[in-house]
Amino acid sequence: LVEAMTRQSASIELSLNDGTGRIKARHYVNDRQSGDLAALAPGRYVTVFGSVRTAPEVHFAVAGMTLAQSADEVSYHMVEAAYAALKLQKGRTEPVTPAPKKQMADAALSPPKEMAVAVASAAGAPAAVAAKEPSGERLSGSGLRKAALKFLQREGEGRPEGVPLAAVCQHVAPTPADEVAAALQKLVDSGEVYTSIDDEHFLPL
Repeated sequence: LVEAMTRQSASIELSLNDGTGRIKARHYVNDRQSGDLAALAPGRYVTVFGSVRTAPEVHFAVAGMTLAQSADEVSYHMVEAAYAALKLQKGRTEPVTPAPKKQMADAALSPPKEMAVAVASAAGAPAAVAAKEPSGERLSGSGLRKAALKFLQREGEGRPEGVPLAAVCQHVAPTPADEVAAALQKLVDSGEVYTSIDDEHFLPL
């Protein structure tokens, strides 16, 4: 249930209540999505998905939103919430002392940590080199934001998890990482970019 909302040029801030609690939410929208949500108003029911963020305050980062068309959607959500709560309460049970055979099997299936790290590093090296393509000069201001946005538009294609901050920093090296992070935050605030799986992965709108 949408209890309150504020529309901005590139985003919508809401207060949502699903009967189990109340949380603030933010949804970045493009022109097409804005038309689909034209009827959105306090008192309407919506279906949303996304993730909970803790900065700058606890809120729900909405990745997708549609207006509820049937009361069945509300009932389904209540059943789904109860099911998820029961699964979390049940947890995963493991024996206090694992059987020796299980330990041996795990050791046989899992390579030593040093080897796993080395293999992962070797496999990730080509991708890191390809993503870097440094400009060779220190960028700042609008030039830095344009370079970061262009890189996200190119590298974010087909990557629903988003482009990591580290890859953006490599691309615009030798620009300091804190300046890159600040530039990305400005792009987020302006609605040109949004964070995906966490606060260090980005995708263009």
